[in-house]
Amino acid sequence: MKAKSSIGLLMVLLFSSSATFGATINVPGDQPTIQAGINAAKDKDTVLVAAGTYAENINFNGKAIRLMSASGLEVTFIDGSQAGSVVTFNNAEDERTIITGFTIINGYANRGGGIFIDGVAAPTIAHCKIIGNVADYDGGGIYQYTNGPAVRVQNCDILLNASYIDGGGIYSSGGGTIITNCWIASNIANSHGGGIYFNSELDIRNCVITNNIAYGLGGGIYASSPPQSNPITNSTIWGSSGGGFYLSNPVGRTVTLTNNIFWGNGTEISALYPVYLNVTYSDVAGGYTGTGNINSNPLFVGGNDWHLISGSPCIDSGNPHSSFNDACLPPSMGGSRNDMGAYGGPGACCWDLSDEDGDGYPSQECGGEDCDDSNANIHPMVKEIPGNAIDEDCDGYDGYCFIATAAFGGKLEGKIDVLRSFRDSYLINTHVGTAFVAAYYKYSPPAANYIAARGWLRRLVRTMLLPVIGFVSLVA
Repeated sequence: MKAKSSIGLLMVLLFSSSATFGATINVPGDQPTIQAGINAAKDKDTVLVAAGTYAENINFNGKAIRLMSASGLEVTFIDGSQAGSVVTFNNAEDERTIITGFTIINGYANRGGGIFIDGVAAPTIAHCKIIGNVADYDGGGIYQYTNGPAVRVQNCDILLNASYIDGGGIYSSGGGTIITNCWIASNIANSHGGGIYFNSELDIRNCVITNNIAYGLGGGIYASSPPQSNPITNSTIWGSSGGGFYLSNPVGRTVTLTNNIFWGNGTEISALYPVYLNVTYSDVAGGYTGTGNINSNPLFVGGNDWHLISGSPCIDSGNPHSSFNDACLPPSMGGSRNDMGAYGGPGACCWDLSDEDGDGYPSQECGGEDCDDSNANIHPMVKEIPGNAIDEDCDGYDGYCFIATAAFGGKLEGKIDVLRSFRDSYLINTHVGTAFVAAYYKYSPPAANYIAARGWLRRLVRTMLLPVIGFVSLVA
């Protein structure tokens, strides 16, 4: 194995090509349970789950796979049976690890009743409903305590979860969470942050946060020492007990809330040190000093529908800078100027279009990895077709084995397939190998161009590679 690992590092630097197409593992067709499907999967595979209720507590075990329901969240349930967190990410999963299209229920754990995220894990959670989960400590719905890249939570409903301390809906600490186009409602925290508790890099955009309860502070959102300056934009915070937003300790940094609606929360906005809180272009019940703020009934549709109706004072009243402009009419209304609340600004498009082609990968415009959201055959897990001027796997390139092609002129395609198989079977199953693959895509094109322009260098590289190809043919 040491020989394979050593030669593999050389292989990725010299021959690595674009991703091969992952297999699809059907549950229960191919594997009886979701966990069995995950265990059988390799990186870039899809585990496709038929409609039904699955009484499981699953762990992704560090795999870069897509777990997807075949028929949607309304008919596909993962039931934790109060036996721990329903879903766990604690083995360095990254943005290629995706769960989409499930209702996650009945989890009970110390932390993260619904979903537990720890270490350097940074998965993507999209189009899920997380409902009725409980944590003894923090994060009834989702618990995230990481020191890596941000976790992404997109187009999810996080409802009726509870924690005995902080973060009834979501608890976020450390690496941070990007929360977009979510409905976070009717969650309870016995202490702070009924809807959300965070002391991390947090980016909340175009969310509806309603009817949450905190018996301490921050019924809607509780912010403790947020490290960034603009954590909440174009969101609607309504009807929460314990206040709409509370800032406990800004650590000397001004925190700005922009283009939001705070209404019906009792104490709408409060802070331990109000001088560090800057609220702008927001509709705040009772008023709040700041540029562009108003104090007028926002005029929602009603009945858990937080869209604005015609004549709302929040239409075209957000920040007038073009970067905040409405991009989709509807759900935004009026002209191009930003509408306050969850359905204004460029992110409002992502309420409906975050996965327009239905391939399970949100668009890059909506924070995902799909570089063409109008074509279900283009996303990070498909096989690249080299030389057709289309970036099928969204890696930024058209798929050539850059250095090998430069050295051999494309004449060793069969041999290169052996090397690709070696990479996919051995190399990318290690963290070091995966890092080398990423580095190859980033740095090899200039090297390939340099080699291709120099005949003596092409001959030298061929001489170096031929014995390596022979060795890998024997051991792969």
